[in-house]
Amino acid sequence: MVHTEKVSVIVPFYNGGDTIKKTLEGIFAQSYKNLEVVLVSDGSPDPVAPYLIPFTDESRLVVIEQENGGVAAARNTGIKAATGDFIAFCDQDDIWHSNKLSEQMPFFEQSEVGLVYTGTEAINTKGHSELIIPAHEGQCFFALCKKNFITCCTVVVRKSLIENIGYFNAERALQGVDDRFVWMQLARLCDFAVVKKPLATYVIHGGNYSLNNRKMLTADVYCIKTLSALPDLTAEEAEALDDALTRVYIHYANNFLYRDEVSDAGRCYLKAWTRNKLSLSWLVIGVLLYLAPVGLVKQLKRLRKSVIS
Repeated sequence: MVHTEKVSVIVPFYNGGDTIKKTLEGIFAQSYKNLEVVLVSDGSPDPVAPYLIPFTDESRLVVIEQENGGVAAARNTGIKAATGDFIAFCDQDDIWHSNKLSEQMPFFEQSEVGLVYTGTEAINTKGHSELIIPAHEGQCFFALCKKNFITCCTVVVRKSLIENIGYFNAERALQGVDDRFVWMQLARLCDFAVVKKPLATYVIHGGNYSLNNRKMLTADVYCIKTLSALPDLTAEEAEALDDALTRVYIHYANNFLYRDEVSDAGRCYLKAWTRNKLSLSWLVIGVLLYLAPVGLVKQLKRLRKSVIS
């Protein structure tokens, strides 16, 4: 039966001493017992061994040390060392609910399902939380072109499918979106299933790479362009990826504007306009933001908030 087969949980580690204990406790507390944890220390300057003393008697823990190669490379090392037919991911500061795997594994009884993900609770260091409950299932490629709605720490996937696509792409240019790159490739090969409730907690803190909009913009653009170069795309997939690139520029334009990074926002709107010149509003907004003083934009944003409230 699929729902009793071994799950290998891949945990990359890099200076995660403050959080790794809670992360491992959440994994080992799973009601689903047939699992192993493959922890990969990715050239961490802070050695992982002292933090693993509470788990000395845990026979399901495998620890691998390697030179620093980035989180995608660490995940690949873990996947290749895994002995389970199913792979799950949990970063060093994520926390699983105890019933997570038990709720996911039965979905794999459907042979067409290759990946199962869940909802997430996103919580910041001040204790503010937000529930993220995605609902996309089945064929998810076109939905993923519009937005990456899958949080990595919620995923369980068939190991054979990860091997089929050649593992994670460990290029530094994809750092921050290497997981989206994998989900979009897998979505062309299999159906996805979703547990529509939060079964993992994702911690938002100052060290999250995803908060660096400039780096994330560059990575997202590279991700979509790399996928667009695949030789076996259908016409519909190619069109969806072309639209996805425009969406990337608009997404980061709004992110930059929210953070008062005005010229960057303007550049993104102008990039989006060059891809769809019928959207003249993007041209106008882009030029205004690119040329406007930051102080003026901040005043206009405050005025808008006061009018709305």
